[in-house]
Amino acid sequence: MLSKTFSSNRAYWLMALVFVVWNCKGNGEEGADDKGKIVATVYDKTLYSSQVRAAMNTNVSQLDSAFSAKEFIHSWIKQQVLIHAAEEKLTDDEKDKSSELEQYLNDLLIYELQQKIVLQRLDTNISDIEVNKYYDDNQSNFELKENIVRLIFFKLPATLPKTDKLWAKFQKGGQEDLEEITYTAVESGGNFFRDEDIWLSFDDILKEIPINTYNQENFLNNNQLIRINDKNFIYFVKILDFKIKNSISPLEFEREKIRNMILNKRRVSLINMYEEQLLKEAHQQEKVKLF
Repeated sequence: MLSKTFSSNRAYWLMALVFVVWNCKGNGEEGADDKGKIVATVYDKTLYSSQVRAAMNTNVSQLDSAFSAKEFIHSWIKQQVLIHAAEEKLTDDEKDKSSELEQYLNDLLIYELQQKIVLQRLDTNISDIEVNKYYDDNQSNFELKENIVRLIFFKLPATLPKTDKLWAKFQKGGQEDLEEITYTAVESGGNFFRDEDIWLSFDDILKEIPINTYNQENFLNNNQLIRINDKNFIYFVKILDFKIKNSISPLEFEREKIRNMILNKRRVSLINMYEEQLLKEAHQQEKVKLF
């Protein structure tokens, strides 16, 4: 019995999928009032092929469209069953959501108005002077929650010849030496990072470089030039600077965050000023009456 039911359901869905995919591909122009063929009915509700087709992403493959259609049909059926149950089991007061809908619509309209004003009027130019001042005035808000570092590193295949010579050049640290190692890393399928001004999370570094340490602070305080060999790669690491968690975060690490904070303060201020202006105008035009 179970086998027959499964086969029947499977056959139904296969037919539905083939039908929907065929319709998603298009089978000629439909008129403005043409809803297409009926895909499913639940109580007094009907799902048409045009609705399914409108819900599908035209940029996905035919097979993906088929399974997306199946999920959409299943979701629609479930929704209609639940709505029918709600209509039957809820009281009129419980079903009355007019005030919630009105409030939701009002919130959406106000949000759209705010977004439009921000888009039209918000000054997004932020100078370095503003960023620096914000940082200086709010340093207590920039306590580090993790250890961060500035470094350079190279990741080279372990099978690469003359790695000792490359290590010597890395320790020397001249510009020409680093350029040579960079070229070697690129040509051999390795990797590198040489942006000396960028602060990085040490936890993120540990995901890229197999440094084994149970005490990050102790490791950072006692290591500057590091060479690590594993089965497949050799790593050259030079720690240029570091900051320990619970200390004050450096400005460069916080610069983008500060820019966003300043923009958000401007945004809130702009919206408040605009709302106060509208209120003032409404009162001046005697459009507001208190009883």
